[in-house]
Amino acid sequence: MLWLALSGLLIYSCSQKTVRWSVEVGPPDGGKYRGIAAGDFNGDGNIDLAGGNFKEGGVTVYWGRGDGTWIYMDKASKLGEIRSMESADFDEDGFDDIAVTTWGDLKGVHIYLSDGKGKWKEGMSPVESWSYEGIDVGDMNNDGHMDIIAANSTSEIAGGISVWFNNGNAVWTTDYGTIQGEVFKDVAIADFNQDGFKDIVATSWGIHGGIRVWYGNGRGDWRRAEAPREEADFWGVDAADLNGDGYPDIIAGTYMEGLAVWYGGPRYGFRKWDHIKTTGSIWGVVTEDFDGDGYIDIAASSFDDDGIIYFHNDGKGGWDDYSYQFVCENRYFGLTTADINRDGLPDLAAAHPGEGLHVWVQGIGDLYGEPLGVESTDLFQKRKVLVTENDRSFSIYFDTAEWDIKMDQFTEMNEIVNLLRLYPESIIQLEGHTDIRDVIHHTVLKSNMELSEKRGNSVLGALVDSTGIKMDQFQMAGMGELYPIATDSVDYWLDRRVDIFVSPMKYEVEQVFRGRNPKALLLSDGFVQTMVESLAVETVDNAVYTTISGYPEYKVDPEDVLNISIWEGRTQKEYLVRVQVDGTISFAYTTDMYVQDLTPTQIREQILEQSREFLRRPNVNVDVIEYNSKKASILGQVRDLQRSDTGPGQYPLMGKTHVVDFISRHGGPTDRADLAQVKVVRANGRTFYLNIYQAMFEGDVKQNIILDDGDVVYLPLLSVSARKFYVLGEVVRPGIYELADEVKILEAVMMAGGFTDRASLGGIAVIRGDLTKPEVAVVNLDKLIHKGDQSENIEVHTNDIIYVSRHFIGDVNYVMSQVVPSLNTLFLLDRMSQ
Repeated sequence: MLWLALSGLLIYSCSQKTVRWSVEVGPPDGGKYRGIAAGDFNGDGNIDLAGGNFKEGGVTVYWGRGDGTWIYMDKASKLGEIRSMESADFDEDGFDDIAVTTWGDLKGVHIYLSDGKGKWKEGMSPVESWSYEGIDVGDMNNDGHMDIIAANSTSEIAGGISVWFNNGNAVWTTDYGTIQGEVFKDVAIADFNQDGFKDIVATSWGIHGGIRVWYGNGRGDWRRAEAPREEADFWGVDAADLNGDGYPDIIAGTYMEGLAVWYGGPRYGFRKWDHIKTTGSIWGVVTEDFDGDGYIDIAASSFDDDGIIYFHNDGKGGWDDYSYQFVCENRYFGLTTADINRDGLPDLAAAHPGEGLHVWVQGIGDLYGEPLGVESTDLFQKRKVLVTENDRSFSIYFDTAEWDIKMDQFTEMNEIVNLLRLYPESIIQLEGHTDIRDVIHHTVLKSNMELSEKRGNSVLGALVDSTGIKMDQFQMAGMGELYPIATDSVDYWLDRRVDIFVSPMKYEVEQVFRGRNPKALLLSDGFVQTMVESLAVETVDNAVYTTISGYPEYKVDPEDVLNISIWEGRTQKEYLVRVQVDGTISFAYTTDMYVQDLTPTQIREQILEQSREFLRRPNVNVDVIEYNSKKASILGQVRDLQRSDTGPGQYPLMGKTHVVDFISRHGGPTDRADLAQVKVVRANGRTFYLNIYQAMFEGDVKQNIILDDGDVVYLPLLSVSARKFYVLGEVVRPGIYELADEVKILEAVMMAGGFTDRASLGGIAVIRGDLTKPEVAVVNLDKLIHKGDQSENIEVHTNDIIYVSRHFIGDVNYVMSQVVPSLNTLFLLDRMSQ
């Protein structure tokens, strides 16, 4: 690859074989998807897509037109929390069907059969219990029928790998699985030993985490092979011959450790491996010869915001990271490949947890830029942009004479950690403080100054451990009692603190453009799709504002009213002017000045330039006094405070506005608003589902998007349903809570008011299933808060019981003895309230 530096612009020059990916061309409506499947569900020869909702939304189907556009075709099922999907013609009627794994109330593996006309019926389910994760399909016994293999993720005892043989009519045998026990996450099939029968590779998680391989004989008997890797948490897996030796190799994604390849066959026997990506968490893995050079390439989906990962196989044992070709810092789950636009080239499709199904196709034409000649190169341009955020400050409070961080401060600490992970180049200043009393008699400390330094170092150490930021970016000082806030002894707690100042949070992001036209790329049906420029977590430019020198400024448009003040010496003249429909303004010193899409600063510069003909050394100010051109609406459960700017309605956007600020400014949510699934619909139909709780409590800025002109914000009513969970033990407000959307353990505890002072972060139990035979998981939130280990922040399911103990949990029976009496009382109160 050739790198050229040209006036601040980076040019990537790739060979003619380089894949040329389109902008994202998936179905326009949003959805909370985790599973995805591609197949021909109606027999028209075009690839169709199915998305699986992970929150009781079932399966949604889109028919493809063969050109990257889609027709919504309703739902194959409205039930089930879908985890993974595959398609095949199970009943052999000529139309592809769908197999899904599910959690929640509808467990097991379920089959949906297509009639080719848009109607679906539920077929025989191989299993209707247990929580399954990954799924694959293939002819495991060489009888010509498509069989199903699935990863059971229920628990270390009930988990395993299941195999069901198909008789050709979508009727399934009993389970001929390879193993019972262990938590498995994904499966793939290939003939690893070249004996003519399909074998299985699976990834596992937790205590027995690793990669497992079993050789099959076509009759449901399995022989376990030597494990390629033990003692690691793996997720997505696929198998393909990567080095051209005729034997399939294994590609697996990990939690927090990236992507790795193990080479099979008699020469290597999975002993040789390449760690081709060393960081990040990978959910889905697919393999395909994307560029047609005869070597299998790798694509993967990241569920920690690295977007789509794409590695090109150079055929010499090396891997080129071409992930930059996908302009997205996003979170994806299921991933599949198919020829969506019927050009003979494999394309990619992925499931997004809030924006539906995303699709990227490859080829030539207006969607990709000009066709390439024999001597031409495909140019990918990467432009660097500097973004500046405002300074942020925080305070962490301590008990008298103590320097250990209190449990009730962990939420604030978590917000700081999330902020620093987003802006790792920040400079962080810490100031430790004490109250004005003389140092409390202590066996270690001799002065308030020493105590303040101890507190500062406690916070400093926790932030370094959790973020990996270099020590030279931190500045720490002990202030002792020199800067008190409290005016009397009641408020002494305000002085027992560490102040944290994060600044100046400048960071460089990159915009990547392909082909000739980087802004509007014409699709085959004439629809213009504007490329989404992924800039860290913030949009640098939209219809409402633009960022100039690091500061957001409002963009003036027709119907806005400006106040223009012109000073010459001590004389001031003011002009109120309305921007006309043609984007111009006229007043004393100019006529028909075009100001549309300009900021007040840019308009001021134009006026200064033109008025110099008439005035000596003028001083000009331009202010927007009526914002009439850009608006957003808020509907649903928003409070009406009897002010004109509160309650449901349409309101002006006056610059860069986050959705949380917009909701707060116009009344805030009612007590019955479901803040876990706030919906924002764009003017172009794109839909976002946001969890405002995560924005507020976990500092997740991706849940606090910037609004654009024409956006509609909808706060739904918190439904009274059976989707509830229970929080008991050492929390401020034990009780029953509504499970409206994706909620994780830390958020659930915050919904219950947070921890009490007696709570143990290592003593949190999650109880799931039948109370007579419960599944109990012990969660250590200390690892999450101090080390950033997101694997501890597990997702809450319907009817989960979260019990916060005072002690480390070692005895499950003790937990149940504490939970059952409280739970019986809650059940009674819940029935009375209904």
